[in-house]
Amino acid sequence: MMSAHVVGGRSIASIAFMALLATASCGGATSSDTGYGGGGGSSPEAATSEEGGGNGNGGTAAEPGTDLTACELVAADDVAAALGLDAGGVAEGDLHQLESDVDPNVTECRWVAQDWGGLSVIVAPGDGANEFADAKAALADRAESLDIGDGALWVDDIERGYFLKDTVLVTVQFIFLTDRSPLRDPTISLGTAAVAKV
Repeated sequence: MMSAHVVGGRSIASIAFMALLATASCGGATSSDTGYGGGGGSSPEAATSEEGGGNGNGGTAAEPGTDLTACELVAADDVAAALGLDAGGVAEGDLHQLESDVDPNVTECRWVAQDWGGLSVIVAPGDGANEFADAKAALADRAESLDIGDGALWVDDIERGYFLKDTVLVTVQFIFLTDRSPLRDPTISLGTAAVAKV
């Protein structure tokens, strides 16, 4: 099982990936079982910030850098193109609202147990710059810097990509590919497609 790296005690992406891995490996845990998901399909607009939130803004949520969800920034056709599949060869992903006191608009798009493999895309639209800075500092010796958007990282040992544009952080991680292809190139392709939409 891959390990998650909690960055500065607040990494949304790392915690959510562990929840996804638990769901995929246990075959039945729901988002409410893992403590993430805020109702499984609720809209980002439904999330609100509470006083004293940990986002460094005195409890006020950061203004989102996009209104697009994870499933809109990385759509099924983007996944098909990244994997070299025919258009329409990938079903729509499942959208989940993730609970966070740092960024109330975090969404995740999941493709679990597909014919081609599994994928998770998490979008933190308001606090992404802070999350990216934390990840870059924590993973500096393990991450490859990429010239995409306002910054991007590929972390080979956990096979994860971080892509920043303005305040929006897109985290892409293939859980597996059935053809056992290397994950770096399709991850970077999806990150590039996502930041182009911000």
